[in-house]
Amino acid sequence: MPFILLKNLNLPSGLFTKQYIHNSQRRRLKRKLKGQKPEFKKKRLENNQKREELRNSKENSEGVTYKSNCNFTVDGEKEANHSKEKTSVDLCDKYFDYSTCDIVLDLKEATIVYFDLETTGRDGYPDITQIAAKRQDLIFNVYVCPTKDISAGASKLTNLCKVNGDIYHSYKLVDTLPIATALQAFKEFLNNKFNATKIILVAHNAAFDKRILMHHIIQKNMQKDFLMLAGFADSLKVLRKKIDKNIVSNYKLETLAKQFLTLPEDRFHDAVYDVTVLEDLSNNFDCSEELKTSIQFLGSCYEDIEKKNMIKRHLSNVSDLKNVLSETILKKLAIHKITYTDIVQLFQKEGEKGVRKMFMEKNKDNKIKVTNREKVFQDLFKYLNKNVI
Repeated sequence: MPFILLKNLNLPSGLFTKQYIHNSQRRRLKRKLKGQKPEFKKKRLENNQKREELRNSKENSEGVTYKSNCNFTVDGEKEANHSKEKTSVDLCDKYFDYSTCDIVLDLKEATIVYFDLETTGRDGYPDITQIAAKRQDLIFNVYVCPTKDISAGASKLTNLCKVNGDIYHSYKLVDTLPIATALQAFKEFLNNKFNATKIILVAHNAAFDKRILMHHIIQKNMQKDFLMLAGFADSLKVLRKKIDKNIVSNYKLETLAKQFLTLPEDRFHDAVYDVTVLEDLSNNFDCSEELKTSIQFLGSCYEDIEKKNMIKRHLSNVSDLKNVLSETILKKLAIHKITYTDIVQLFQKEGEKGVRKMFMEKNKDNKIKVTNREKVFQDLFKYLNKNVI
């Protein structure tokens, strides 16, 4: 079946790919067999029973104020805004199996395309105001009409402003597209201009551009439209290795370009200009091979999104310890879905020893799940002894 899928997707079926699929199937079979073992089934049933007992306990103690699977409605509204509040991971889980992106490919034939986004700001998930991409003589550029206001800081950098729903660049009215149409145009550019080869999108300090682009792709349920992407690479990381830190003040695109390129004009923070400069800078330092070897594959990008959104959801379960434990420890608790209630119940049942054991339990990589630092335990037990017992 996997090899038929490769053929239908026009993907290479070389030795490395076959070996990868074979190993994946072995791991999947191993997990399946493990799940069929009596001890595994017994543990699963015990965990289900514990969760059910905990749920019943809470419902009995708190009455109608705590009931699972119920909600409040106002004036007959039935979660009208629910779809607006879905996180990236919700959409990712429901509509797209990101694990299908994790097929390892021969990247020698992959095409590098430089891209850049301009946005309404830097915080959270801002709207996109411009998408630009370039490879040699092929250039893509669209302006996007955002639903959010453009912040003063972003407007000053990009020379983009929004007036009565229209977008102006350097005081000139520009044609804009809705974000869904802009992404569709970007998809067609990537699909039609590069002979269906796998594409590596490269940006300078790619973490931001990648996060925003993928957020909007997921929000518009367009994951399958961008399967031509092998993944993303960061020119900043590659150039840091190429250029001695003693000869540059920083590694910003503007700084490097002014020092190592001859620039006819200065229009930084215009996305088309930025990708043009980035491509010239990358070619100047012959970065193509390093960019290909430093790629973050598309499947891994989706996993990162899932992990970040999962942490965000579960952090609320340890909010009582916000002023007791560091953000790093709270995130580790969220990753392993350990709640404040879990900690309190274990502390009441088994004392400090039980909590230490849970925090110091090792994961499948033989690493401690939460921490073994004594200072953390001292702060936690001080709080629990004061507020629980």
